[in-house]
Amino acid sequence: MCNSSLLMRKLRKYTVEEYQTVLNLRAQGLGYRKIHYLTNINEGVIFSWYSGKNKPRPAWDEQEWKESYAKRFTPELRKKLSEARKGKPKSKEHRAKLRLSKLGSKNPMWKGNRASKDSARNRAQRRYKRPKGKEIHHVDGDPHNNDPENIDFVTRREHMIKDGRMFNRDERGRFTSKKLSVNP
Repeated sequence: MCNSSLLMRKLRKYTVEEYQTVLNLRAQGLGYRKIHYLTNINEGVIFSWYSGKNKPRPAWDEQEWKESYAKRFTPELRKKLSEARKGKPKSKEHRAKLRLSKLGSKNPMWKGNRASKDSARNRAQRRYKRPKGKEIHHVDGDPHNNDPENIDFVTRREHMIKDGRMFNRDERGRFTSKKLSVNP
């Protein structure tokens, strides 16, 4: 069944005539499926109409509607619904406290050292403000180790020399991913 027919079924408005037809066919002894094929009305709707649990809105008289509405939406429930829609305003202190309660290893999505190397490097960049024109270099080569002793701020050229990327060039002078001998 395609999505458009499901959407149409949900949005369909039933008339009082359809309601009366279903009740008459059911009184004649026809089953829900047979009535469904004859009227193209959902079997669940037919069942709810016949069992008296529901009926189309145009078939309700004003008193029935008021009683049903009063049962479903008591003043307490209406107040809760309106508060839930608005949301409760939070102060700056409260928002800061919530943010701190979910930082780092307290976050349910925290992966620790199972995070990718790029994620670990991003953590270091968020944790340490680097001076302009400098990059963050992990001294021991482990991007997951973001201790202050392991972090060094170096220029791009120094960083490439320390990582051994500066001298990885082919015969035309282009950088390659292969590690060649390091001659600083």
